[in-house]
Amino acid sequence: MQMFEFQQPIEIHGQLNPKLWRGTRLRKDVYRALMRIAGEFYKSLNVEANVQDILITGSQVNYNYGPNSDLDLHLVIDFADVDCEGGARELFDAKRQLWHQNHDITIHGIDVECYVEDVNDETVSSTYSLL
Repeated sequence: MQMFEFQQPIEIHGQLNPKLWRGTRLRKDVYRALMRIAGEFYKSLNVEANVQDILITGSQVNYNYGPNSDLDLHLVIDFADVDCEGGARELFDAKRQLWHQNHDITIHGIDVECYVEDVNDETVSSTYSLL
């Protein structure tokens, strides 16, 4: 007999997570920390490509955050500008994995996960531009 683990139902809050937000505006200390993390992450990529945008996405940018919700930080880059034999997506995924092996980043106890997104990718979640 197979056992199933039931997930808690999604809870919709009346406000954005106050650890990160003041009303609908990102807290200044959170903004500064995210911009610092984005800069360090970009340097670790070791590529010459312009960052088109810096986004945070997911439930922490929405009203359905929970105790296990992380904060996804995306650098938006035009992958066509990246000269890489194996493909930019594969390069950035490998660099992201290395970054997370060497960095355990949180802001006010919330895990921050860094990604590189192609400027042509479709958005599938709530987003907030830091730029």
